[in-house]
Amino acid sequence: MKDLLESAREMLTKNVALPFAVYSSFKKQTLSNVPIAKPVLICVLEGTKFIGADNDVQCDSGSFVLLPNSPSIHLRNIPRGAEYFALLIEFELSDFECLPSLDGPTPGIL
Repeated sequence: MKDLLESAREMLTKNVALPFAVYSSFKKQTLSNVPIAKPVLICVLEGTKFIGADNDVQCDSGSFVLLPNSPSIHLRNIPRGAEYFALLIEFELSDFECLPSLDGPTPGIL
């Protein structure tokens, strides 16, 4: 995990287009009604992310979550030690067309 964190930090210092984004914060954040335009994989490298209005899902350092596109989601980013730091990779909806579709509604936590 430490190597991935260091690699992500190093890539940020280079002036090149990256296939990922990073998000960091030194203070606790509560984000309400955040729109997610594209499905996104969030890998928490430092700190903890809570997802859902009632903190339904907890992602600690070393965890990841794949969020679907959504008009509104609640997030909390909690630094542990120095900061909260996450790697984000966005996907296109077409990236999932090869997967079988589910019949009927799917339960959601968000």
